[in-house]
Amino acid sequence: MSSYLFAAHPAMGHLSSLLAIAERLGAAGHRVRFAVAGIAQARRMIEERGFELVSHRLAAGTTGLLLLPWMRGFTETALAIELFFAGLSHYARAVGRALDEQGADAVVTDFTFHGAALAAEARGLPFVSIYHAGLNFPGPGIPPFGSGLPIGQPWGPSADRYRRLADLLARRVQAKVLRARRQLGLAEPPTFVGGTPISPWLTLALTTEA
Repeated sequence: MSSYLFAAHPAMGHLSSLLAIAERLGAAGHRVRFAVAGIAQARRMIEERGFELVSHRLAAGTTGLLLLPWMRGFTETALAIELFFAGLSHYARAVGRALDEQGADAVVTDFTFHGAALAAEARGLPFVSIYHAGLNFPGPGIPPFGSGLPIGQPWGPSADRYRRLADLLARRVQAKVLRARRQLGLAEPPTFVGGTPISPWLTLALTTEA
């Protein structure tokens, strides 16, 4: 039996995919715990499934996450990325405390909750980076992430503007990660490619059979 610490922001779409994986691991006899900020809805989702919750507080700069359900379009994407990658040092220390108190064989984290990956790396533990959607990976016919432009179809003149904005967001994420790594005493990265967090152990993009 292995022990896994799952970690994510208390955002339902990000948390749901981790819960599905955790349920499979739990059914196979492994120990599963969650480290998530103590928002009531997230707490219910975790505890109703019988998982132990290690709660921590939201970082001061991320309380705007509560506004995201009312945002739309690229504005939502930009705000979400700014907030998801704020407070990295705070979340790395919160997850680190959970690891120090009860340990784990590996950390499983949503790609937007990179503080958990930093906590695992600082302790020499493997971590898995979970992508519940693949549109933030570039590729032929894939529009800039969050632009809402169609896949595999002409994008028109707005594509260049969205591409510049997406590149700016990627650079801002990279800068936040570098700053957090310095604060935590970690070497500069092998775990980011173009603003995308990549695990050297496993980066898992969730898709359908189709």
